Amino acid sequence: MTDFFRKLLRPLELADCFVLAYWLIVGLLQVVAAPRIISSHGVSAFAFLLLVDVTMVAAILMVARNLAAAPTGRRLTAKSIPIFLTFYLGFLMLPFYATAVHPRSFEMELLWFDQAIFGMPVATFLEPYLVAGVTDFMQICYASHYLLPFILMGLLLKDGKDREAEWLAAAVALVVLTSFLLYIVVPARSPYVWAFAVADSPVRFANPIPMTGVGRAIRDWLHQNETFKYDCFPSGHTQLSLTVLVASWRYHRRSFPVFLVVVSSLIFATLYLRYHYVVDLAAGAALVWFGWRYVPRWVHLMSTRGETYAGSKAAVDFSQEQAGDAR
Repeated sequence: MTDFFRKLLRPLELADCFVLAYWLIVGLLQVVAAPRIISSHGVSAFAFLLLVDVTMVAAILMVARNLAAAPTGRRLTAKSIPIFLTFYLGFLMLPFYATAVHPRSFEMELLWFDQAIFGMPVATFLEPYLVAGVTDFMQICYASHYLLPFILMGLLLKDGKDREAEWLAAAVALVVLTSFLLYIVVPARSPYVWAFAVADSPVRFANPIPMTGVGRAIRDWLHQNETFKYDCFPSGHTQLSLTVLVASWRYHRRSFPVFLVVVSSLIFATLYLRYHYVVDLAAGAALVWFGWRYVPRWVHLMSTRGETYAGSKAAVDFSQEQAGDAR
């Protein structure tokens, strides 16, 4: 049995490990919260959640094993599919179990930091400075975070920087999935959601955000399609965009000025557009620092083990071919 699990896990790279750990943790949390999930959504919803967990675990293990000896560029391109599905399905599933796992919300605790620094909610502090046109630009930058890692990944692979692309994939998987898990541990609504969802909310706005055209369409689309509203702490936008910015500085300096403008605007937009409290950004930045402090080291250790596995696998395949020729 030990040998079986060793062979099963040996082809995994660091990004695979993060994604696999996420689905295992999520599955465990769902089992623990099963009575509340079933009470709220029914047995079929609970069964579907577990089915997705098992399917994703199997897909990660299968893809990792089948691509163990493939070139890095091809391997990362193929693995981007289960990673992207994890991001998409992971967030899509949160409304079905997150509040069942942890029903209490933490807006007041997050708001405390805003009041300690600004004397009021940061979104209220910035309200007099909202300008139509600027808010549209900020909204576009805010939405761009979904594309930033894929753009940089493509640039790295195009330039033959396979190992650097591998580091980026692992760092992105770490920060995104960490943010999902923290949404469960510290569920909280953004200032603009909290202000309109709760009658006695201490966050109040005199006017809606002035927007026109594309900015308004993007904001409405995000509000309608991001059905899980307790996703404030930490700022996933800050985590993901800063991860890309650090990677561009380290590995693709030519693209850094463009990423710097977009990421700086994006991070400011999280406060300017009432999406976050200031502590959300600080927590996101701290997690990015942790990721880039350790991910390259972990990737190196995993890659060394992976190269050993790929070499031994290639040797076995060659031996089998030789035996076939002899027959």
